[in-house]
Amino acid sequence: MPSTSAQFDMAHVVAADLRAVGAQDVTLDEHAYVTAHWPASAGAEKCSTLAFCCHLDTAWQTYGSPAHPQVKRYEGGRLVLGRGRDGAEVMLDPASNPELADLVGEDLVTSDGTSLLGGDDKAAVAMVVSLLARLAENPSIPHPALGLAFVPDEEIGHGAALLDLDALGAAYGYTIDAGPLGEFCCETFNAAEAVIRANRRSVHTGTAKGW
Repeated sequence: MPSTSAQFDMAHVVAADLRAVGAQDVTLDEHAYVTAHWPASAGAEKCSTLAFCCHLDTAWQTYGSPAHPQVKRYEGGRLVLGRGRDGAEVMLDPASNPELADLVGEDLVTSDGTSLLGGDDKAAVAMVVSLLARLAENPSIPHPALGLAFVPDEEIGHGAALLDLDALGAAYGYTIDAGPLGEFCCETFNAAEAVIRANRRSVHTGTAKGW
């Protein structure tokens, strides 16, 4: 880990941004894990530390680089991003992406269709760093101490494998990732495996139709 060298490039950018806004204990290890801390606001020092975790990698199943971002005003209907590397139109349709209905009138950052944007999860990275900048400018905003983790290889299931939870020191944590604006998913922090048994008929795929 990490599985790609580009994640180290991203890790260095994030570490530099964290230092620039005043985060404490900024660490970048040999596996591209970036961790840091942010002190509690006055009066909240006894509250439990809250963790925010983002991932540095981009989905590997299609082109992730180079990304050519653009800003498009969404006025409803199909959102055409551009053309892919094969020349075919790349677009989002409300019929298959109903969340677009909540974004009419918004300026949307998208790719030009030739690659992924990388907003999963770099948009979250930007939001967390922006939050710290806001707390630095407005230290009176009440908040607990924060433990910050930026991890590699989430897209292949190894994002938290080498994260030092003891050093992070958080009692609770949120993964900041994709989802509708304002949505919070409250689930276990460390569920890593589930075992499912299905008692049905076993049929070879070559003759399975109709079974």
